[in-house]
Amino acid sequence: DVPLVGAIGFILLLPAIFYGIPDNYDLANHYHFALPFYDAIARGDLYPGWLATSNHGYGDPLFRFYPPAFYYLLAAIRAITGNWYTASLATFALVSALGASGAYFWAKTILPGRLAVWASVFFVLMPYRVSEIYQAAQLAEFAAGAALLFAFGFSKRICLYRRWPDVAGLGISYGLLL
Repeated sequence: DVPLVGAIGFILLLPAIFYGIPDNYDLANHYHFALPFYDAIARGDLYPGWLATSNHGYGDPLFRFYPPAFYYLLAAIRAITGNWYTASLATFALVSALGASGAYFWAKTILPGRLAVWASVFFVLMPYRVSEIYQAAQLAEFAAGAALLFAFGFSKRICLYRRWPDVAGLGISYGLLL
């Protein structure tokens, strides 16, 4: 079921893969932060707290207040692929597949396997989730939705099984969420 669930998450990105990433409300703003964030990491600043080139050279303390996990993932994939467009599509697809997997993981604690697969389908195609990527470019929120589902799943598993690996999973997923 896990490869099927990953594929379900990937399906959400097919329109962007075939027709291009939509130019939506917040996308340009995210790249105003992603580019200097990547440049700072490439220079060796592993936690860029001040983006010197943002705001017409005046800088920006954005990552003192904004969750950076999505930007780290985007920067890592950008380093691998060598360009922003491919990195963006790959990052969106990976986060979408992780969200579908998180929905399956959490639903599997409550439902039988086949119904848990349907839960991941409904999560991926949920109008708000589609809007996050195609209309509003709420990229950090899109990524946080994936981590949140794993946190819910591990919380339920702790209640059911009381095992330390589930506590560690909750700590990791909650840390990624923050």
